[in-house]
Parts: sequence; structure tokens; C-alpha cells
Amino acid sequence: QARAAEALAVVGRHDEAVALFEPALRVLDACWDEDEWKPVIAQAARAYGNSLMAVDDPRRAAEVLLNTAERVKDWPNQVPHAMMAGDAATALERAGRYLDAAAAFQRAADLWHVVGEPLVRIKCLRSASWMLAGEDLDSALTLMDRAGGELVDALATEDQDTEIRKLVRQELAETHVQRARIVLNLADEVFDDLRNRAALQAR
Repeated sequence: QARAAEALAVVGRHDEAVALFEPALRVLDACWDEDEWKPVIAQAARAYGNSLMAVDDPRRAAEVLLNTAERVKDWPNQVPHAMMAGDAATALERAGRYLDAAAAFQRAADLWHVVGEPLVRIKCLRSASWMLAGEDLDSALTLMDRAGGELVDALATEDQDTEIRKLVRQELAETHVQRARIVLNLADEVFDDLRNRAALQAR
């Protein structure tokens, strides 16, 4: 059933996939203590979570993905943990739980650092920054500046592949752009608020 569900998810038939994933994972969970089944179950759970997001149930998706991330957190290979944490953060964002999403994106960023994927880490830091921007601008900009600083440090490395340096420069430019957008968005909100107040006072 899990393989059939994953096949349905691949072709975009997420409603049908969700209906199959639920009973399949209940059966598979009984095998969690057997090491050979753990990657199979984790992969199915991740696909289930992504299908839940596709059918507009991000809260349930976040629950599934966070639980699975917790289950795989002690694996020697941290890639599944990092991927699950990133997916969970996206689900939390879509569910409107922005502060929880910020924490999850930062967790994913830390994991990608451990794995050795610095550019994926940068993207997670930027996402966390956006999640914080509405509540804590200083913390949001601190994260964005951390991302930029790490990219500058990466460019200072002399023995870097030419193609990698090109990607790092692109990500640095994108980080500057996104930082500016956060500040401009706040300025627009302040301007709109002042304009609305002035309109009310003029009545």
C-alpha cells in the first residue's frame, strides 16, 4: 500500500495517496524496531506529509513530518533528518504558524550545516528570517545578516571550485535582495498605517 500511495503521489493524485498512506503507515509502524524498515517508513511518512500539504492540510502535514523528524534525529546519516525538518518548516509556514516555522527552518539550517550543504543552509536561514519578520524585525535581519556573512566567508576561501564560487555569489546577491525586501515591506506597512491614521483623523 505504501508503494502504491507513493506512486499516486508522484503523478499528483494526492487525495488517493493520502487515503492509502494512512492505513499503510499504521501497518508499517509496527515494524519500526526493525532497522531495515526504518528508511522505508521514514520515506513513506515524508511522502505522506507532502501529499497532505498538496491537499491543503498543512497542520496535519506538520504533525506527521515533525514526528518523523524526531524519530530519525539520532540516525548516523543526518540527511533524512534535515530533509524532514525542512519539510516540516514549510508545512508550519503554510499552516500560519510562523514562529514555529522559523524555529523549524533554523533547525533545518543547523542540520544542513552538519551534513555539509552550506547553500541549502543559507536558504533555510533566509526562510527563517522571513518567518520572523512580522514579529521581530531585529531577529529577522540578524538571521539574514548571518546568511550573508557566511557567504562572504565562503567567498574568501581560495581553493573553491569556479562553479561553486558562482553559486555562492548568486546566493549572496539573493540574500541582499531579500534583506532589502524585508525592510521595504516593513516600510510599506508603516506608511500604510500612518496613511490610515491620517485618514481617520481627517474625518
